[in-house]
Amino acid sequence: MNCNINIKHMEKNIIYRVFDSKKRYRQSYSAKLKGSFGWAVDCANSEKGFIYEDTINQNLETVKSKLVYPEERNKK
Repeated sequence: MNCNINIKHMEKNIIYRVFDSKKRYRQSYSAKLKGSFGWAVDCANSEKGFIYEDTINQNLETVKSKLVYPEERNKK
């Protein structure tokens, strides 16, 4: 068994997409990798940006998207 797999997201194709403060795309991280959300947070912080958690289908199309970081933006 691969220790880098995040069991919670194993069945879904979830990625964390990072954008900078000007809403420009910067980086994506697979939720299947252990620690990927932390990497996305580090990237977002360095860019003063935000993160979307996107569910993608087999054709790599986004089927669901939600803002997950920073939390204060979610409360507005």
